[in-house]
Amino acid sequence: MQRAPNLGWSDLRPAELLDDSVLAGLPLAVGNEANLAAQQAAQSAPGRPSALSDFLYLSGEIGIGGAAVRAGQVMMGRHGWAGEIGHVCVDPAGPICRCGSTGCLEQYAGRHALTAAAGLETTAPPEQLLGLVTAGDPTARRAVTAAAQALSVALAGIINVLDIPTVVLGGYLGQIAPLLRPDLEDLLQARVISARWSTPTVQAATYSPAPGATGAAFRELTAVIEHPARWFHPTAAAGNADVSTGVSITRS
Repeated sequence: MQRAPNLGWSDLRPAELLDDSVLAGLPLAVGNEANLAAQQAAQSAPGRPSALSDFLYLSGEIGIGGAAVRAGQVMMGRHGWAGEIGHVCVDPAGPICRCGSTGCLEQYAGRHALTAAAGLETTAPPEQLLGLVTAGDPTARRAVTAAAQALSVALAGIINVLDIPTVVLGGYLGQIAPLLRPDLEDLLQARVISARWSTPTVQAATYSPAPGATGAAFRELTAVIEHPARWFHPTAAAGNADVSTGVSITRS
C-alpha cells in the first residue's frame, strides 16, 4: 500500500501487520475503498451486472474517493492510481490538502470540510446538515452550494475527458444527494461540452453500511464464478470441493 493521506499511511505492507492466524494461509489482496464500492455499484450480485455499466463513482467519507467504471469494469490505471477524484484541484489558491497539494476537491466537498463549513462538528450525521438546509440556515446553504460548485468543476473536467456523464454519489455524499443534485446537475449542464446531447445525471448509490467490504466480497466471489475450476483441489473426489477464499482489505 503506497499512500492513504487521510489515514496517514505510506509505504505499508498490510500482511506484515496481521497475525498469521488472521490470514490462515489465505491470499491477501489490498484494494482501494472507492474502487471496491464502485465494484458493488456495477454488480447486482457477484458476477451479475447491474443497470449501471459506465459511471463515475464518488465515495464521500472523511475525504472523497472515486472511481471511473467502463463496461462494468473499474478503471485502475497503469499503476493503480486512477480515480483519485478527491485530489483533483478545483482552486490552486485553495486550502492545503493532506496530500500536499492545494485546493483539492475534498477540501470543499469531503465530509469533514463540508460539515465544518456548515458550522457543524465534523462528526455530525448527514441528518443535521439536511435539517439546517431545510430550515434555511444560510451558513449551511453556502457550504452545500460551495461543495456543489467544487464538485461540478472536478466532475465536468473528468466527464469532458472520459465521456462518462453518469455520476453516482456514495457514502456521505449519497446521503446528502438531495441537497447537492439540483445545483450540481445545473452546473454540469453548463460545464460539460456534450451536455446538449448527453445530459449529465447525478444519482445516489443504493445505501449500504459497508459498500467497500461488499465490493471486496463481490470481487472475490466473481473470480470464483468466472474460473470455478481453479477453486477445486485436483485430487478431490467427485462432488467434494476444497474451496479457498481470499482476504481483501479496503482503504480510504
